Amino acid sequence: MWPTPPELPMDANIWLDHKGAPMRVRGRLMDTDGNPIAGARIDVWQANDDGIHGVQQKGIQPDFILLGALGRHPYRPAHLHYIVQAAGFDRLVIHIFAPADAVFGVKESPMIHIQPMTDRSAGFDGPFPDLSVDVVLSRSGT
Repeated sequence: MWPTPPELPMDANIWLDHKGAPMRVRGRLMDTDGNPIAGARIDVWQANDDGIHGVQQKGIQPDFILLGALGRHPYRPAHLHYIVQAAGFDRLVIHIFAPADAVFGVKESPMIHIQPMTDRSAGFDGPFPDLSVDVVLSRSGT
C-alpha cells in the first residue's frame, strides 16, 4: 500500500522544490446544473520547471505515487493532474495541458489558458501565472 498524501487546506502551497515560478490555481467545483458541490476531495499535482514530478525527487518530494508501479514513464508535456471526488458523484480523473506544451493529438478540451497576473493580494512578490479551472461532476448512476 502506498503512503497517503497529507491533506492540505485550501490555498496551500505545494511548490516544494521552488524550481520555476509559482502559479496560482483556482476554480469552481459544480454539478451538471451549475450548483456548487461541498465536501469534495481534490488531489492535484504537477511537474516542476524541469519537467520532473515530485515522486522523482528523492529527499525533496515525498513518495506518494510511483510511476514505475503504474508502468508509466515520466516523459509528458507540462500538465496538471486532478482527481476529484465527492459523495454522490462520479469520481473524475483528469489532466490538463498548456497549449504551447501539448503535442501529438491532445484535444482542445484539456487545454488550459494561463493568464499573467500582478495582483499583490495573492501573496506573490511579482507577476505570476494564474489559472482558473472549473470542474463539473456528474451524479453517480446518471
